[in-house]
Amino acid sequence: QEVHIALQPSLTADNRMEPVRFSIFGEGHVHKVTVNRNASGEFTASKTPMDDDSLMRLALTDSNAPQTSSLYASLYHASLIESIPDETINQILQVHAYETDFRRRLRAGDTCEMFFDLKDEGGAEGPPGELLYTAITTGSETRRYYRFRTPDGEVDYYDAHGNNAKRFLMRRPVRGDDVRLTSGFGFRRHPLLGETRMHTGIDWAARPGTPILAAGDGIIEEAGRKGYNGNYVRIRHANGYQTAYSHMSRFAQGATAGVRVKQGQVIGYVGSTGLSSGPHLHYEILVNNQFVNPLSIEVPRERQLAGRDLVEFQKERMRIDELMRRTPVLTASK
Repeated sequence: QEVHIALQPSLTADNRMEPVRFSIFGEGHVHKVTVNRNASGEFTASKTPMDDDSLMRLALTDSNAPQTSSLYASLYHASLIESIPDETINQILQVHAYETDFRRRLRAGDTCEMFFDLKDEGGAEGPPGELLYTAITTGSETRRYYRFRTPDGEVDYYDAHGNNAKRFLMRRPVRGDDVRLTSGFGFRRHPLLGETRMHTGIDWAARPGTPILAAGDGIIEEAGRKGYNGNYVRIRHANGYQTAYSHMSRFAQGATAGVRVKQGQVIGYVGSTGLSSGPHLHYEILVNNQFVNPLSIEVPRERQLAGRDLVEFQKERMRIDELMRRTPVLTASK
């Protein structure tokens, strides 16, 4: 079936296009139904086909048209055009899911590279074989990962230093020897207010001045004084995740809104500012703006190669790099 869509500039959002008409055609370009939006904003069905799709062509070909596609949608669509199997596309998305925010809009210069071996039985005309290498460039950052099988038979993808891609959120983003969990997630009786209320995070008690770390790579959305939270930092991570840190004694130098931070980077120090019964970090994780328990959320297993495993990985990485320097059997650019 074919679906034709007519777009027009939005009346409520700048630089956005909105659908005003849909037409569906079956085999042989036989018209099935057209749905139009009337003046009141309702959609009504009609047997009359759409007679002009120039608006759609204009929206796609105008160089000044906004790029509204997400990185996820663009990568998926481009991969399907190249006949890459669904399972391979999902594999690439999973490799990059922990450091690449696929929900943000596509920008000029964003690229994805994939390098495969070829299955003997299919040759150049058959489907691609194993994914040996994948890289995604967003903005000025490029994340590269190589396929490697460890002696225990486990296949994973590692960066040039032998770290796998599964670097996500730390459960205990506090650096110190005397750190202890003093309050969990869920309903509790507030130690100062004396009333039962939802505790939206967990509390890590530690000495004043103990360093607080960014739980994962991201961008600081907020850093400042925030009511009961005292000195407060919130970080936006990839794919709808956020972490928040409350009651800091002070912020680390450079920890301000808009700054990009790396996992493990010091963003502040334990204190007792705001409504607090003693020095501790109140730590929260949000998924799509919903609080979740930091102790029960699934965290992928990180792995860093060392010793002989690292030596063998570096040999495999150099082999793959050498293969990519040769003239490939098949290339594609979409």
